[in-house]
Amino acid sequence: MNFKPFEELEFSDDFMFGKIMQNPEICAGVIERLLHIKVIRIEFPKLQNTIKPYYTSKGVRFDVYLKDSDRVFDIEIQTTTPVALGKRMRYYQSIIDMDSTMKGDDYSELKESYIIFICKTSPFQNFDLPVYTFKNTCVEDFSVSLDDKTLKAIYNSSAYEKETDPELKAFLNFVCSNKAEDDFTEQIQNLVNQAKLMEANKTEYMNINIHEMDVRREGKIEAKIEDATKMLLKNYPVSDICEITGLTEDKIFELKEKLSVTIS
Repeated sequence: MNFKPFEELEFSDDFMFGKIMQNPEICAGVIERLLHIKVIRIEFPKLQNTIKPYYTSKGVRFDVYLKDSDRVFDIEIQTTTPVALGKRMRYYQSIIDMDSTMKGDDYSELKESYIIFICKTSPFQNFDLPVYTFKNTCVEDFSVSLDDKTLKAIYNSSAYEKETDPELKAFLNFVCSNKAEDDFTEQIQNLVNQAKLMEANKTEYMNINIHEMDVRREGKIEAKIEDATKMLLKNYPVSDICEITGLTEDKIFELKEKLSVTIS
């Protein structure tokens, strides 16, 4: 897989987004523009924070996961619309709730939470709004709220021209086009330029890419081994298994020997 050269990274790229959002002032500014709320204090964000409550569960890697005194924010940047976006947000919510409470805490101790996805394209077909906000309300009467203190918001930066709030419009335009048109987005762009001059950032970016390539390569090998095992159980010829999976004869015979031990 080809990765974008470090020198070409923009704020909307996953790695750079995480780096810049480690700045509490920028984090607060982004949240305030997106949600129109005042952020009093922010715990320093953790870049690409992974939360995994149990060793058997599926971990969730947040682009930026941060907390203030009584609220939790998960902010994601997406250059493409992720698959099953709604279910992904649902899962993120469950992990955030688990992370923000301790064993024995009452449900009332759950913090107010916000899951925010910033997309560069529209997340819904046939709709092109700049903002989609979701709360749990009664289907029979929208005036009745579940009041579970959760909010999910999806931003479509490609529709920034439809946004009426000037600060949010300028931010979405910056995400979409990388054009800084106000003081805040110019501040972000300056931080991006500074980040590109730091050799440590470049090294970290390269190491992350190498790690991801290793993980994907390992995943492909595991898939081939799984396929080969199934074919051995069905008595496929070794030569055919090698041709189909690309594994060596030695590896197939190794698998065959392990299978014979297991079956016996």
